[in-house]
Amino acid sequence: TTSPEAGQQYIIEVSAINHKTATAEDRIPTETTISEIDTSSFIENNNERLSIQLSFNQALSNENYYKIGVRIGRDKYVDNLNQNGINEVDTNYKEKWLTLNPESNFLMETISSKELIFNDNSFNSHEATVTFSIKNLIKKSILDDNYNLEFMTVYLNEISSNQYNFYNSMKIYEDNSSNIFAQPVQVFSNVTNGHGIFVGSTANKIQLY
Repeated sequence: TTSPEAGQQYIIEVSAINHKTATAEDRIPTETTISEIDTSSFIENNNERLSIQLSFNQALSNENYYKIGVRIGRDKYVDNLNQNGINEVDTNYKEKWLTLNPESNFLMETISSKELIFNDNSFNSHEATVTFSIKNLIKKSILDDNYNLEFMTVYLNEISSNQYNFYNSMKIYEDNSSNIFAQPVQVFSNVTNGHGIFVGSTANKIQLY
C-alpha cells in the first residue's frame, strides 16, 4: 500500500520452516536530475547511428552509481497478398530496449548489451556528462515508410552500490565462465542466509522522440 521513498533504508525478511531466516537491506538513492540531452548522427560500418550526450546533476556528498537504458516502441508494416490476391497491410507493434555502445571510456556493459553502468569516480563536479550511441531509428522512421517509431525514451537510473557490485561481479563471472584457467568468481549478494540481491534504485527518464 506504500511506495519506497528516496533516501530511505529498507529491509526484507523471509522465514520458512526448517530454514534460517534470510534478510537483506538496501537504500533507495536520491533522484538524479537530467539537465541536458544532445544528439548527433554519424555513420559507422555503413550503419546510421545516433550519438547521445546526457548531462545531469549529482550530489558530491556520497558515492553515486548509475545505469543507462533506452526503450522504444515501434510499428512495422508488412504488405501481404491474401488468398483472394488482395494486398493487405499487417501491423506489428513492439516495445524493446536498444543495444547501447559506450563512447565515454568509463561506461561499462552489464551481462546485457542493453544496459550501461558507471560510478562517479570520473567526475569532480555537480555537473556530469556521459556519451553513448544507438542505432539511428529516428532517421529510419523518417525514411522508411514501413517503419514508424512511436517513442524513444532515455532512462538514467541512480542505483545503489549493492546493485552496481552485483552487475559488475556478474559481468566478470560471465566473461570468465568459458575460461578453464580463470579464477573462480563469487557473484555479489547482499542476502544473509541466502543468495541474490535486494536493491533499490530511482528512475529518471526523458522523451527523446
